[in-house]
Amino acid sequence: MTVQVLRTVDAVRDVVDLLRSQARQVALVPTMGGLHAGHLALVQHGFELAGDVIPTLFVNPKQFAAHEDFGKYPRSEETDLELLADEGVRFVYMPDEGDMYPPGFSTTISLTGPAAAGLEDAFRPTHFAGVATILSATSRWNIS
Repeated sequence: MTVQVLRTVDAVRDVVDLLRSQARQVALVPTMGGLHAGHLALVQHGFELAGDVIPTLFVNPKQFAAHEDFGKYPRSEETDLELLADEGVRFVYMPDEGDMYPPGFSTTISLTGPAAAGLEDAFRPTHFAGVATILSATSRWNIS
């Protein structure tokens, strides 16, 4: 099975609309790629909840602090696509940074208190703020 790569939010909307017209539910599984067993378990769980799963493969620069090496994060798109195909995934969203954070996007989420303490904050201080920020970016997709 070949996985169809979707590069834009509009392409994702079109596929979701098509699937819903066929009375299919869709689960989204966001990842930064470099897939491992934990990611694949999330995909499998998505299939338990919905007829189709659309994973994302996007290395989010907002999850990296200045001292972390964004450029060295593993990018194994071909392997990731093969793993997803083996799981039965038909579509994957692989945007560029401009599609995730379009011109004019200026939202930044800052986590404090229990949301920031005791996880990876000592080693990756901006990681979870980056996760929260990208989730706010997806709210503009208007896919519900």
